[in-house]
Amino acid sequence: MSKLVMSLAVACCIIFSIDAAGQPVKPKPVKPAARPAAVKKIDYEKLKTDIRNLYRKEQYKEVIAKATQYLAKFPKDTQVVMQKAVSHVTLKQYSTGFGIVKNFFTEVDTAAKYTAIMAFSSADTALLTTGIMCGDEAIKLAPGGPWGYFVKGGIYSDAKEHEKALPLMEEMYKRLRNDAEKQMLGHFYAKELAVNKQLDKAVATAEELQKKFPADEDVISTYAFAYRYNKVMDKAIAKYDELIKLAPDNINYSLWKASALSESGDAAGACSISETIIAKDEAYDFLRFKYKCPAFFAAPAIADIKTAVWEVNFSGSNYDFTVSAIKGSADSDFEFDWAMSSGSDMNGHIKITQAAMEKAIVQNNRFGASMKNAVFEDKTTVWVSKAVFSDLAAKGKAKMDVENGEEEFTVV
Repeated sequence: MSKLVMSLAVACCIIFSIDAAGQPVKPKPVKPAARPAAVKKIDYEKLKTDIRNLYRKEQYKEVIAKATQYLAKFPKDTQVVMQKAVSHVTLKQYSTGFGIVKNFFTEVDTAAKYTAIMAFSSADTALLTTGIMCGDEAIKLAPGGPWGYFVKGGIYSDAKEHEKALPLMEEMYKRLRNDAEKQMLGHFYAKELAVNKQLDKAVATAEELQKKFPADEDVISTYAFAYRYNKVMDKAIAKYDELIKLAPDNINYSLWKASALSESGDAAGACSISETIIAKDEAYDFLRFKYKCPAFFAAPAIADIKTAVWEVNFSGSNYDFTVSAIKGSADSDFEFDWAMSSGSDMNGHIKITQAAMEKAIVQNNRFGASMKNAVFEDKTTVWVSKAVFSDLAAKGKAKMDVENGEEEFTVV
């Protein structure tokens, strides 16, 4: 009971006592005032986590509701403000979403930048609609800034509408106002010039940027891209060498060089650099096959594996799948033992015939008692056939039947 309520109760009792003096009736006791209901305390840290998780799950209506509650307490939280704004824009509530960003950032240029990059939160299918609208809104906010033009140009470039992308990237490049913006965005203009077959202008732009930022990897990468896209392979390879020297731990530069060497007809060079890549990471041993290196065909490595173990998560169950006692090769009958830790009786032996190893496209994906001692003549399991592997390596895709009918699979 609060002091105020207690004081009122005492005052009432005193007044009542005075009025009742000399009366024979005993006054009724004053009832204590009801205690106010306890207000449930909000866990704002948990609320922010909930907003983030809902945002990741693309549950935008729920994000808006919870973000509104959170921002009533913490109105300056940039992360939650942007999650709420993006949610409105994604739901096509454009004026509300754009208005949130415009009102939150005091500097117009900052508001334009955040409005523009909201485009990248759009689904791929909405980039040419919602994404472009974000770029247009950014241009409206800050017509002298680069961000709206950059976003619109990037969206059209990714959609391979390069004739629309280039003029936008030109407008962006004209509006770069300082070294930070030139270093961050300038190379995108050079790349778009290269894609539009304007190699001389692309190289001139890259040279201008490299003079200012001599060790910038993005600039040098764009330089290499411009040459390679326009089939000037010797100069592209020289730029890859520059990148490898600058960042020897970045394996991508070596991979790009190997690909460029192969494309230019230098198979030996591609194989040579592939060996340096494999020495750093054995996972890249497929490069020997990709570039038809003698090392792959001289000693197929498939039977060099002693034991392979996969950790499997299937329908909520976790268990190990093990392959061991491997015999044979891709050019002969192939045998191995298998076992699963999901049950004491889950093990067996499989033989895949040479014919299946050669060209089967059916892939067994179920293991059980029937495979205690199985022979596959028209399908493979664990390993794919040479025909499937060749298509995956050469074309990046292959047709396979994994018990759902024939489908096309692609290398990711």
